[in-house]
Amino acid sequence: MANVHLQGPNRSFPPQEQPPFTWRSLEEERIALSHDERLRIEQEKYGVDREIVETPDLISESLKIMEEEIEAIEDKEEYETALFISQDHIESVEFRLAFLRADHFDAVKAAWRMVEYWKRKVELFGCEKAFKPFVTLLHLHEKDYEALIKGGHRMLPHSDQWGRAILFRYSEYFTKDVDSMIRLAWLMVHMAIFDAEFGSEIQKCGIVTLGGRGNIREYPFGSFSETKRYIASLSRDYVSVLPMRSMASHVFPPNSYTLVSLERLLGVTSHHIRQRLSVHNMQNVELNFARLKLCGILKEHVPIELGGTLDYDFSDWVRNALFEELYAARVDCDEDDEWARRVPEIRPLINAVLDWS
Repeated sequence: MANVHLQGPNRSFPPQEQPPFTWRSLEEERIALSHDERLRIEQEKYGVDREIVETPDLISESLKIMEEEIEAIEDKEEYETALFISQDHIESVEFRLAFLRADHFDAVKAAWRMVEYWKRKVELFGCEKAFKPFVTLLHLHEKDYEALIKGGHRMLPHSDQWGRAILFRYSEYFTKDVDSMIRLAWLMVHMAIFDAEFGSEIQKCGIVTLGGRGNIREYPFGSFSETKRYIASLSRDYVSVLPMRSMASHVFPPNSYTLVSLERLLGVTSHHIRQRLSVHNMQNVELNFARLKLCGILKEHVPIELGGTLDYDFSDWVRNALFEELYAARVDCDEDDEWARRVPEIRPLINAVLDWS
């Protein structure tokens, strides 16, 4: 089956069907890269990529080009709806800068990313929730609460040595619902890149991913086809849709069986991510941490599930995030009647978190 392409520059979904892609194929793909491409990838993996100096002139000119490019895009119904509902938010410099930073201030690419972001957000969250600013706990569907509580996707509490946020993905904690896990990943990314204190730095420095499997022997979603859909969709979102810089991915397969199943998924992983992929042997933990240290990730940055020393109370993080959002939601309601109408929508989330904790 042919590739399904998004409109715009450098935008394509991974093919739905591909010839087998192996570790040898990955190495051949790396060898075929130009010297400049290999250098850029290595710099991003090790946290020494070039920093863009964001001068007022650069920001102003980039925003102008981005707006012109968005205007020229014909198929942007979801973006226009978002603009109608939250124009101040959508047109704010802070929001648009996140997209420009994700594409190294290539304003044309950033414009397409912005349009695709709103398409995908509606697809994932539905019209009722998609057009609210950012993504918060209150965007989640009721069936997502189990995924949230189990913590299969978590943004870790500390950045690495180069200021990059660390997203932890652990398959043993996944639920069987692919879309729930993707929405949870979106939530974690948004809470990092739009954090009031550190968000702008994370937008500049990017996000690295640590992935483990745990004790499950089957594919995380019970079948290869669903796992493939999850990998293909999320890698596309990370690279082409979300306003984030995906800098590196580190995976920790616990055994050779898992390594073989991981190999089957390489072909549906985006080129960008698989070229920044490092595979670590869970049987040699000390070697892993020597390699990770070169990438700016220390043992205290790594959860205990992957052999590190980071052991933090995720339930406490969820409770605090929930209380902060409830307070903000209450403040946003001008009238008591408006708050009363919102309580039934919010109560299942409150109950799920309180029952768990």
